[in-house]
Amino acid sequence: MVDKENRGQSSRIIDLQNKNMHVNDNSITAKLESNTDIRELDRINTTRLLSEKKAEMTNNVKELKNIFYGLLRFEQIFKKMQDQAIFINSDYTTAMYDIRKWKAKESLIERIKQIHS
Repeated sequence: MVDKENRGQSSRIIDLQNKNMHVNDNSITAKLESNTDIRELDRINTTRLLSEKKAEMTNNVKELKNIFYGLLRFEQIFKKMQDQAIFINSDYTTAMYDIRKWKAKESLIERIKQIHS
Protein backbone atom coordinates (compact mmCIF):
# COMPACT_ATOMS: atom_id res chain seq x y z
CA MET A 1 0.00 0.00 0.00
CA VAL A 2 1.64 3.24 -1.10
CA ASP A 3 0.47 6.64 0.05
CA LYS A 4 1.34 8.63 -3.08
CA GLU A 5 -0.36 11.84 -1.95
CA ASN A 6 1.78 12.13 1.17
CA ARG A 7 5.04 10.75 -0.17
CA GLY A 8 7.86 11.85 2.11
CA GLN A 9 5.49 12.73 4.96
CA SER A 10 4.48 10.56 7.88
CA SER A 11 0.92 9.28 7.68
CA ARG A 12 -1.06 6.90 9.83
CA ILE A 13 -4.30 5.13 8.87
CA ILE A 14 -5.86 2.65 11.29
CA ASP A 15 -8.97 0.64 10.39
CA LEU A 16 -9.77 -1.45 13.47
CA GLN A 17 -12.87 -3.04 11.96
CA ASN A 18 -10.89 -4.64 9.14
CA LYS A 19 -7.69 -4.94 11.19
CA ASN A 20 -5.80 -2.81 8.71
CA MET A 21 -3.07 -0.38 9.60
CA HIS A 22 -1.00 1.78 7.29
CA VAL A 23 1.84 3.85 8.62
CA ASN A 24 4.09 5.64 6.17
CA ASP A 25 7.63 6.65 7.03
CA ASN A 26 10.97 5.81 5.44
CA SER A 27 12.26 2.75 7.24
CA ILE A 28 10.92 -0.80 7.55
CA THR A 29 7.71 -2.45 6.47
CA ALA A 30 5.94 -5.11 8.51
CA LYS A 31 2.64 -6.56 7.36
CA LEU A 32 -0.19 -8.21 9.21
CA GLU A 33 -2.40 -10.84 7.61
CA SER A 34 -4.46 -8.31 5.65
CA ASN A 35 -3.29 -5.34 3.56
CA THR A 36 -1.56 -3.84 6.53
CA ASP A 37 1.55 -1.83 6.00
CA ILE A 38 3.48 -0.73 9.06
CA ARG A 39 6.42 1.57 8.71
CA GLU A 40 8.50 2.55 11.66
CA LEU A 41 6.69 5.24 13.67
CA ASP A 42 9.32 5.89 16.25
CA ARG A 43 12.36 6.54 14.11
CA ILE A 44 13.61 9.15 16.57
CA ASN A 45 13.22 6.82 19.55
CA THR A 46 14.71 3.88 17.68
CA THR A 47 17.63 5.99 16.53
CA ARG A 48 18.17 7.19 20.09
CA LEU A 49 18.10 3.61 21.40
CA LEU A 50 20.52 2.42 18.74
CA SER A 51 22.85 5.42 18.63
CA GLU A 52 25.23 4.18 21.34
CA LYS A 53 26.48 1.20 19.34
CA LYS A 54 25.40 2.35 15.90
CA ALA A 55 28.93 2.72 14.59
CA GLU A 56 29.75 -0.87 15.59
CA MET A 57 26.70 -2.51 14.01
CA THR A 58 26.51 -3.97 10.55
CA ASN A 59 23.67 -2.96 8.24
CA ASN A 60 22.09 -6.37 8.77
CA VAL A 61 21.97 -5.94 12.54
CA LYS A 62 20.59 -2.40 12.15
CA GLU A 63 17.82 -3.67 9.87
CA LEU A 64 16.95 -6.54 12.22
CA LYS A 65 16.78 -4.19 15.19
CA ASN A 66 14.54 -1.81 13.26
CA ILE A 67 12.24 -4.72 12.41
CA PHE A 68 12.20 -5.73 16.07
CA TYR A 69 11.38 -2.22 17.28
CA GLY A 70 8.72 -1.87 14.60
CA LEU A 71 7.07 -5.09 15.80
CA LEU A 72 7.47 -4.10 19.43
CA ARG A 73 5.70 -0.82 18.75
CA PHE A 74 2.54 -2.73 17.74
CA GLU A 75 2.82 -5.50 20.34
CA GLN A 76 -0.64 -4.84 21.83
CA ILE A 77 -2.30 -5.07 18.41
CA PHE A 78 -0.51 -8.35 17.68
CA LYS A 79 -1.70 -9.79 21.02
CA LYS A 80 -5.32 -8.97 20.13
CA MET A 81 -4.93 -10.64 16.73
CA GLN A 82 -4.15 -14.11 18.04
CA ASP A 83 -3.56 -16.91 15.54
CA GLN A 84 -2.86 -14.55 12.67
CA ALA A 85 0.37 -14.55 10.73
CA ILE A 86 2.70 -11.58 10.63
CA PHE A 87 4.43 -10.96 7.32
CA ILE A 88 7.65 -8.96 7.43
CA ASN A 89 8.83 -7.34 4.23
CA SER A 90 12.14 -5.57 3.81
CA ASP A 91 14.25 -4.58 0.85
CA TYR A 92 17.33 -5.77 2.77
CA THR A 93 17.61 -9.36 1.55
CA THR A 94 20.22 -10.51 4.08
CA ALA A 95 17.94 -9.65 7.00
CA MET A 96 15.01 -11.41 5.34
CA TYR A 97 17.15 -14.50 4.68
CA ASP A 98 18.15 -14.58 8.36
CA ILE A 99 14.53 -14.25 9.49
CA ARG A 100 13.45 -17.13 7.22
CA LYS A 101 16.35 -19.24 8.49
CA TRP A 102 15.41 -18.58 12.13
CA LYS A 103 11.76 -19.47 11.58
CA ALA A 104 12.53 -23.17 11.80
CA LYS A 105 14.81 -22.82 14.80
CA GLU A 106 13.49 -20.16 17.18
CA SER A 107 11.18 -17.20 17.43
CA LEU A 108 12.15 -13.94 15.76
CA ILE A 109 11.72 -11.96 18.97
CA GLU A 110 14.06 -14.26 20.93
CA ARG A 111 16.71 -14.08 18.22
CA ILE A 112 16.58 -10.32 17.83
CA LYS A 113 16.71 -9.89 21.61
CA GLN A 114 19.95 -11.89 21.51
CA ILE A 115 21.31 -9.55 18.86
CA HIS A 116 20.14 -6.55 20.88
CA SER A 117 22.08 -7.51 24.02
